[in-house]
Amino acid sequence: MRDGKEGRRPPERRGQHLDEEKDSSQEVARRPEEGAHEISLLEDHDEARRQHPDGEERQERRRARIVLAHIRRAYYLKCVLGNLGAIAPLPNVYVDLAMLNNSEVLEYAFGVLDPSRILFGTDAPLALAPGKAVEINDQYTYVTPVPWKLSISDERRKLVFTSFAYEELRAIRKAVERRGLGRDFLRGLFYENGLRLIESVAAR
Repeated sequence: MRDGKEGRRPPERRGQHLDEEKDSSQEVARRPEEGAHEISLLEDHDEARRQHPDGEERQERRRARIVLAHIRRAYYLKCVLGNLGAIAPLPNVYVDLAMLNNSEVLEYAFGVLDPSRILFGTDAPLALAPGKAVEINDQYTYVTPVPWKLSISDERRKLVFTSFAYEELRAIRKAVERRGLGRDFLRGLFYENGLRLIESVAAR
């Protein structure tokens, strides 16, 4: 974890990401067990083949529903430019917008990704705190009214803050207006996309 003064990484909560904990030989797959649907780690390809003989393992992976939180930590524009095309055609990969305050990131994502696989998220309760995520010279940091370990703080109280969640909504509105997206997009983003995802998993 880096010092917030460098402005390069947001705080880690509830553990590191899978690619930071596991080596490249590990893969994510869905393993049905007594009707449950969960994401589990398979140690290697041989183990995967033992679990799913005769090509079933490949089919199971295609049926998995994967949600990339924060559009895979897309907190500043350079992070996403040219990098979303690989996941755009994958029908089982979704993204959520939790803690994304950058309207340019959202505008770009809304133009590249399938709108039916974009989910609203907040990262509450953290997002209820006063503050804003900002981009500085292709870097990312928080600005908060009081010091955080990974933020730039306004200790002199010169700024008026809303919450991270409000700033996310403001960024969404700006990106939607710039893209000329309508009510159908917003209904999907805030309600229908998530409902369809839940129902598709519950029905299996």
